Amino acid sequence: MGFFDIFTNNEAFSKIDADKAKELIEQGVTLVDVREVVEFNSGHINKAKNYPLGKLTSGKYAHKLDKDRPVIIYCQSGARSRSACKYLSKEGYTEVYDLGGIMAWPFKLVR
Repeated sequence: MGFFDIFTNNEAFSKIDADKAKELIEQGVTLVDVREVVEFNSGHINKAKNYPLGKLTSGKYAHKLDKDRPVIIYCQSGARSRSACKYLSKEGYTEVYDLGGIMAWPFKLVR
């Protein structure tokens, strides 16, 4: 399918590829960009919500996400999205997908 499970220190989330992510986004899955606002405004994936990593992990935005609904996370290169996925899975989110970096997104961006 293009995605696989990652298990790190009892935290579980799945890696997802662009094609599968696009399909899920079109079905209404929540998409979160964890880059800073300036990065988000320079170009982001359509329908993405911007919850910068520092604010997400401080709890400022985590309450806006449903723990029992799928969420796809991405950033610029993949490091912040991985951190966000670890955080969300640790906090009890049941279906977390790591898209990685927007640099690998082959589809149109919103500017």
